[in-house]
Amino acid sequence: MSLRERDYDIIVAGGGLAGMIVASSAAHYSNELLRILVVDRNPLSVMGKKTMTGWICGDAVGKKSVEYMSKRIGINWEYPEIEHPVKGVIAYSPNHKTAVSFDGEGYILNRKLLPQKQLKDAIERGIQVRDRVALRSLIIENNTVTGVEGEDLVNKSVFRKSAKVVIDCTGVTSVLRTNLRIKSFIQTRIDRDDLEATGRYIYDFDIASKDDTFFHPDYCIIHLDQKLAPGGYGWVFPKGENKVNIGVGVQQRAFDLRNKEMGLRRDLKMLIDEYVHINPVIGNPRVATSEIDDGNGWGTWSVSV
Repeated sequence: MSLRERDYDIIVAGGGLAGMIVASSAAHYSNELLRILVVDRNPLSVMGKKTMTGWICGDAVGKKSVEYMSKRIGINWEYPEIEHPVKGVIAYSPNHKTAVSFDGEGYILNRKLLPQKQLKDAIERGIQVRDRVALRSLIIENNTVTGVEGEDLVNKSVFRKSAKVVIDCTGVTSVLRTNLRIKSFIQTRIDRDDLEATGRYIYDFDIASKDDTFFHPDYCIIHLDQKLAPGGYGWVFPKGENKVNIGVGVQQRAFDLRNKEMGLRRDLKMLIDEYVHINPVIGNPRVATSEIDDGNGWGTWSVSV
């Protein structure tokens, strides 16, 4: 198939944060002349949803990064997709006596609302978005990727489209990368030790006491403690005066070793529940259920590090 005969100039697999930024960037720098298709397995109403338990964590972003995107591709994020401003990040030692500050303004995002803003921006730039399609593999011709194929989840039919360029933004568990059938330097499988098991709650809460090493409305807090989070860390990210994203990320091998050494049988959720329980500031935590958080109050994911 010649380049002229292909359905699109660019196909972006995955309509999450990265996929939408890639597509919008390509549209911007081509003066919206390229034929661009974004393909995602989610319905348009829940774009960006990572798993059945909700939208992925990773709520924090630097102000400079948001400004850079605004200047370079004309995409502007504001309230309500930006939920709360912060002044920086503070990492604490296990005993909370040593702190390392990373100053720099930033924002806490609402990862459920942000994809809807990205979807709106993409459509306004002439990008086509095909939802409810599960991509299974890449189309290969002469050791070159020429398209994608999968299943239309609505009518159970074959979905097959060609493109000059295919960009995989489906995440660390991508079946497109795993099943890649061409000779290349692309890493098809991510080493298990390079993956973190993460989970978090989004809580509304009452302030039970004051301790800035456990919660501060102006700073993202990181707790470095190998007993608490083996191979990873705990985090307390403010989403308001009485609202928080609190969670833990661990390396699974280190977590298994910690359980063995301590004679415990803990899973990730139990670890996070313990982390919440020992926080003296967070009283009467309630999973956030407002419209902007409904269906996203709790979740677990694997992320690359």
